[in-house]
Amino acid sequence: MGKYKTCDPFELARRMGMIIKFCFDFVKQRGASAIVLGNRVVFINSNLSEQMQKMVCARPATCAPFS
Repeated sequence: MGKYKTCDPFELARRMGMIIKFCFDFVKQRGASAIVLGNRVVFINSNLSEQMQKMVCARPATCAPFS
């Protein structure tokens, strides 16, 4: 669990200052991350299962900080 005392990728992302947005218009793409106006944003395909959404959310949260 470490520093943030949680294993939930959504909660980890929020505590790391990331903004999570769910997208309805992704067809094949599972997710993406970007810096928008200085904010770290994670975009997740809302058509995925809850388990897959957690996996997609966990990827940017475990990567090195955005530069």
